[in-house]
Amino acid sequence: MKPEKPCVLAIVLLAGLLTGSPIFSEAQSTTEPIMIKILLTDATSYQGHDIAVVGIAKDVEERLPVPACKHMLRYGDYVFDLKDESGSIRVEVMGTCGNQGGLKIARDGDRVLVKGVFIQLLSGNLSSPTTFISALNQAVSRLPQ
Repeated sequence: MKPEKPCVLAIVLLAGLLTGSPIFSEAQSTTEPIMIKILLTDATSYQGHDIAVVGIAKDVEERLPVPACKHMLRYGDYVFDLKDESGSIRVEVMGTCGNQGGLKIARDGDRVLVKGVFIQLLSGNLSSPTTFISALNQAVSRLPQ
């Protein structure tokens, strides 16, 4: 078998750069809260990076405990829409294993700080990808109104 020529790899890398592939995007992790509109507008540059967003929790849905650990259930999973003055985004919160007490769950209308990972899932319809923030239960903090 003949080894691949180095120019083939160079062409693939160059094509990725020219098409704006998220694989080659500059890291955009941030600990400072960012506006939702900016996240959605520059989604490929925030893909898979830690972000922080402040907004109002809407349509909070608690999920039932699920088996997730060795012979234990994970409690405190929930989802909600986070809204700020620039837009809204879905937040998926993962609870903790075996610990039913002490979990703080955001309620409808709470002002919250969410620290999590920005995810953009591409589907067959590339013009409308699914975007959301994945966060641990401890990374959603209620703020004063």
